Amino acid sequence: MSVRPEQSVPVGLGNQLAPAPFSMEGTNTLAMRGDPQSRNLCFSMESVLKQFCSNQEVSIWSPTESTCNSIFKNTQFDSLSGSTKMVGDTKAAIVHDIILTESQNTSSFPVGLNITNVDEQFYSRTGKSFARILLPNSTNTSPIVLQENNVDVAYAFNEQFPGYTAENVSTKGVHPVNDRRFYLVDTVSALYSPSIVPPPIPPLPHPQTHTHRIHFCQGHPIMVAIKENEGKLQVDANDFTNVQDGLCKVGSQLMDHLMPQVKDQIASQVRVRNLGKLSVKATPSNFESWTAVRASMLNTEKLRLNTMSAHDTRAAQGDAEKLEAIKTKYESLSVAAEAKIDNTPISISGTLKFTYNVMLGPRTFTALSLSLSLPFPRPSSHLLSHLLFCSSWMELQLPERTSYLLSDNF
Repeated sequence: MSVRPEQSVPVGLGNQLAPAPFSMEGTNTLAMRGDPQSRNLCFSMESVLKQFCSNQEVSIWSPTESTCNSIFKNTQFDSLSGSTKMVGDTKAAIVHDIILTESQNTSSFPVGLNITNVDEQFYSRTGKSFARILLPNSTNTSPIVLQENNVDVAYAFNEQFPGYTAENVSTKGVHPVNDRRFYLVDTVSALYSPSIVPPPIPPLPHPQTHTHRIHFCQGHPIMVAIKENEGKLQVDANDFTNVQDGLCKVGSQLMDHLMPQVKDQIASQVRVRNLGKLSVKATPSNFESWTAVRASMLNTEKLRLNTMSAHDTRAAQGDAEKLEAIKTKYESLSVAAEAKIDNTPISISGTLKFTYNVMLGPRTFTALSLSLSLPFPRPSSHLLSHLLFCSSWMELQLPERTSYLLSDNF
C-alpha cells in the first residue's frame, strides 16, 4: 500500500496508490492542509522545592482528556435547527508544528521539559533527553519551534482513507467471523463534498416503501494492500467478493499475515499525534531527581557553614565558652538553611502554540425522516441534491432498505 501526495512523496508497501476517485477540496472529513487551526496552551508548575521532592504531581502539568477535547475539537452544526456539537478525532490529529512562544524558570538550576508529541532533541550532562531545557533564572519571549512535521503524507493518506490510523486500522470496519475463519471488511465510508453534484438516482424496483442511502466509495487500506501485492501474495484481488453493503470477505490467514505490515507502515510513515492526552513534565536536567537537587543544595550550604565554623573555631583559641557558643550558632544556622532550601519557591511556566488539524469524520445525523403512504414515488434529483448538501447521509426511514452507491465519475 502506498500514498502519493501533491509533492509525489512515495509511501510503499507496493506500487503507488491510485488517485482518490474525487476531489476532497472543501470536504468536512478533514480540515484542509492549507487551513490549519491553532491553539495556545499556557502551562505552569509552581510550588516550593520540598513539594517538588515529595509530590511528583507538582512537576507535571496535565489537563484531563475532556479538557483537551474541548480545546482541540471543532464546533459543527449537527441538525437543520442550528444546534451544534464538538467534533473531531483528537487521537489522530495532524500536527504541523508546536512552538514554545515564551517560557520562564525561576529556579537556580536548569530544568528540562518533556512535552507530549514533541521529539526530545536536547540533552543534559546526565545523558537524559528533553524537548527543551530552560536555563536557570531565565525568561524567554522569543518563539522557539519545538516540533515541525512534514504533513504531506499524512494529508494524502487521510484524504484517501479518511478516519483510518495505525491504531484503528485493524478494528475500524473489520468484523471477525471466528467460527468461519474469515473477516468482513467494510470498504465503504461516508464523505461529504459540497463541490460534488450527485448523479440521478435509479428508479425504485417496485412501488413500495424503501430507504435511500447515499454514500461515496472508499477502500479499506488492507484491501488496497491486497490489490497491490496480489502477485506476491499469490491471490487474485477479484476473488474477494462483495457480500453486502460494501463488506468484502477476507480469509483469516491472509488477514493475520498482512495486517501487521500495514499497521507498521502507517505508523512509521503516516505521523499523527494524540492531542487527547497532553502533559508537560519538569525535571532537573543535571540531576537524577528533585531530591538530588535538594541534597546538592543542602551540601553546598553546609559546606559554606562548615568553612565559616572552622574559621571561628580557630579564632576562639581553645576558649571552651566561645567554642560552645560557636557550635550552638552554627547548628541553628544549619537548621535554618535546610528550612530555607525546602521552602525555596520555584515557578516553571510557558506557552505552547499548536498548529494542527483534526479529522472530523463524516456527518452521521439523519437529514430527513418521513412516513409516507404507499405507493412511494422516487424522489426528484432536485430534492436529493438539497438533502446531500445538508448532510453526508440522507436516510428516508421506511421499512425495506435499498442502497444506492454513487458512481465515481463526478
